[in-house]
Amino acid sequence: MERLLAAGVVVLLAAGPAAGTILVNPDGSGDYPTIQAALDVISSSLGDTILLGDGVFTGPGNSALEAGQNNLYIRSVSGDPSACLIDAQGVRLFSSMPSEGTNAVISAISFPNCGGVGASWARYEFHNCRFTFTTGGAYAFFGSLYFYDCSFTDCLVPPVGAGEAGGVLCSGCSFIDNHASFGSPNIGFHDCLFRGNDSGDDPLFEAHYNQTIYGAGASFHGCRFEDNHAPALIRFDDADPHDWEPPIQLTLEDCVFWRNEGTIAELTDVYPNIHGCTFAENYGAGSDLIRMDCVACFGDGSEMGNNIFAFRDEGMLLNLAPGMTPPTITCSDFFQVPTGWFVPVNSVFEDPRFCDLTAGTLTLFDDSPCLPANNSCTVQMGAEGQGCEGVTAVDDTPSPPALLTAHPNPFNPKTRLSFSLPAAADVRLAVYALDGRRVATVLDGQRLAAGPHALDWEARDASGHPLASGVYLLALDASGTRESMKLTLLR
Repeated sequence: MERLLAAGVVVLLAAGPAAGTILVNPDGSGDYPTIQAALDVISSSLGDTILLGDGVFTGPGNSALEAGQNNLYIRSVSGDPSACLIDAQGVRLFSSMPSEGTNAVISAISFPNCGGVGASWARYEFHNCRFTFTTGGAYAFFGSLYFYDCSFTDCLVPPVGAGEAGGVLCSGCSFIDNHASFGSPNIGFHDCLFRGNDSGDDPLFEAHYNQTIYGAGASFHGCRFEDNHAPALIRFDDADPHDWEPPIQLTLEDCVFWRNEGTIAELTDVYPNIHGCTFAENYGAGSDLIRMDCVACFGDGSEMGNNIFAFRDEGMLLNLAPGMTPPTITCSDFFQVPTGWFVPVNSVFEDPRFCDLTAGTLTLFDDSPCLPANNSCTVQMGAEGQGCEGVTAVDDTPSPPALLTAHPNPFNPKTRLSFSLPAAADVRLAVYALDGRRVATVLDGQRLAAGPHALDWEARDASGHPLASGVYLLALDASGTRESMKLTLLR
């Protein structure tokens, strides 16, 4: 889908403005009194340019615009979207179905209180624009929409979506504090930010088999999701009772998921490709990181590898429906995460060493096991590479606790755990199996004073049962820093 969209962009931009330039001002001065009046005189396909003066365009002639069968350019004179606004007063822009072949490039304009943008048998391209949709979003039906470096904020309806034979591509866009599900499939996102979105009882992105007559799916490349709230960020259901429509596909590549509430992906008969992503501190009562119900979803090009899964307590990492074969997850890091139905291959179970997890800086220290030089796969695990060196890389990082020790080690059945705090802190001390399961919590957020601390641990799980012989990982969290070490229990 994205290759087709990209090809369309090249054709459109190659045409360039060639006919003439028309000036329209908010007060009605200029060459024509309204935007629609200017559009009405463009009857050729030569590529006229409509320049909009700074100010607020509103009222009749400045909303529910009809572009006609033209190649045209609409942009603000100043190039500043905060200075040039089209207030559609809840009315849909470009609301009628234009003639087939309409191409429009729209730049540096804000659309507050917008009732939506439609592309039916048309191609619209937006650069550096700002949208707040109130009664309708951007929707492509047998047409295409492209958004480059645009922002979507405080939308009350799905910001973008696509229907039959429609496609949407967003690159370098931000979606912040919106209040609705994104809805339909056939969308590609590149280098986009999703922050603070809350879709209520609906998933943030949703697609069903009956939407996929012409093939569907969503792809996210280099995107960042943080502090979003939904039962599931992504819920795709391709359980087609007729089994004749093309499958829905999901691609997550080089993406970051940090501190989101809810299940990240809930998939039914959907082929996932999850590669090079970082999942950290996602949470949600009753949620899992990923849920799947698909007997034959792995294989056929599906891939799960080179990821980081870290710092999650609730649910399961990968919750599979009965009868599913656990997938193989290759060359990935699993640290302080719950168990799940998967087979780790050539993977590690160590602290990924984020530069500043508290601030959401998920680049890696130079000694991270997720860097190519430090793991047997010689690959980068996670979405972000090295970003800091040594403990002084982040100047405002709190002083770490003194070296965490256990004596004796190896031990049976009891060992003394010791550490020192440079300042009073809420302390969490937990024990993990090497597959990432938390098996015991020694301290759970207790406030401790500055200075040395020691306590005995008798190698029992959360239910009080003795743990089996083996190697475990002891992890201390305090003052925004983490220390870890291996414990060897010999029964």
